[in-house]
Amino acid sequence: MAAATIKSTLFHPEHPLKIYHYGEGSTYSCAACELRVTGTGYRCHGCNFNIHQACLSLPVSISVACHPGHELDLYRLNAGFSRRCDVCGVTSHAGAYMYICAACNYDVHPRCQSLAGAAQPPQAHGGRRHRGRALQCAKIALRVGIFGLKVADIFTNGLMSPALDAFETMVDHI
Repeated sequence: MAAATIKSTLFHPEHPLKIYHYGEGSTYSCAACELRVTGTGYRCHGCNFNIHQACLSLPVSISVACHPGHELDLYRLNAGFSRRCDVCGVTSHAGAYMYICAACNYDVHPRCQSLAGAAQPPQAHGGRRHRGRALQCAKIALRVGIFGLKVADIFTNGLMSPALDAFETMVDHI
């Protein structure tokens, strides 16, 4: 039985992609979200191109609550270019994909779009909307920081866990 083949015009227009099952021990990174690919995905063996099945359906533009007023468009970073995600602070390099607001120089990884929050419809309360959005963005930043600390906690054999749990509870009640 032949493997399913697709043609991706956005992510890999050069060659068809074949469906591929990535095992739990996979070391391949997704071209779109840069996370490790496990489970069902697509691969181009000739180019060593790998992508999650879900990432093939990423929207070409998004709106996020932390950046109101402009949509962010999905771009592949060209050779020699790097961009830092304004949500998680991690820099991506040539070949990676980022959602970019060119007018404001605001960038978001595809993997961070849910952390940035879906855009809320404008409210009639002027200043309250901005304070609410600022609080929402601050909570997102704290949660991203807590996530990083939890990963570090794994390497310290849980020494930081009680403090992290207390801090996370405090953030939940803001």
